[in-house]
Amino acid sequence: MKYRCSVDIIAKILDAALCGETKSKIMMQAHLNHVQIKRYIPHILSEQLMEKRNNPKDSSFLYATTEKGRIFLQKYEKVQLN
Repeated sequence: MKYRCSVDIIAKILDAALCGETKSKIMMQAHLNHVQIKRYIPHILSEQLMEKRNNPKDSSFLYATTEKGRIFLQKYEKVQLN
């Protein structure tokens, strides 16, 4: 796998969380390890690109991309195409 910068990793996390996912599923979809996800999630939450919700199925949490995060993804994809 090629080197990914922080912006690439954030975009992968936001893309994985579009419909609301657990931290484990985001890790798998974004190809991250536990150390990486623990580093990025707090930053993404503080920037309000993603929100943390209670999972109605159990006592865990779901992470979902916010509207601000979706706008970030649109701009990111536009830059990637150029």
